[in-house]
Amino acid sequence: MTRRPPTKLNGRRPLAWLRHRLRSSELWLVGLATLVGAAAGLLAVLQSRIAHDLQSVLYGIDVDQRLSAVFKLTPPQLIWLPIGGLGLGVSSRSCGAGAREPWSTSSRRTPCMAVVSR
Repeated sequence: MTRRPPTKLNGRRPLAWLRHRLRSSELWLVGLATLVGAAAGLLAVLQSRIAHDLQSVLYGIDVDQRLSAVFKLTPPQLIWLPIGGLGLGVSSRSCGAGAREPWSTSSRRTPCMAVVSR
């Protein structure tokens, strides 16, 4: 495979240019922090909405009702709790979460990290 030369902006590669801007100007850093914060907020709202929609479908609760306020659940509805926990455990293990100590400096790459670090 042949490698293409990096794209240049003002004689620099795009990431090097962005890194230079972020390190040289606090305004760029504040702008990036604002974008990251806004994206995180939007993703949190989206996650909350998806979770509530799933609860509405799986447990039959109304739009204005919360799962913690439900007085009684039937056994078929209760089966979704361990299934959800199992799915969360399998997905976190497949991404390598909990596979090593948080203070470890190992350079081992997990399947989920390999996509991000490209």
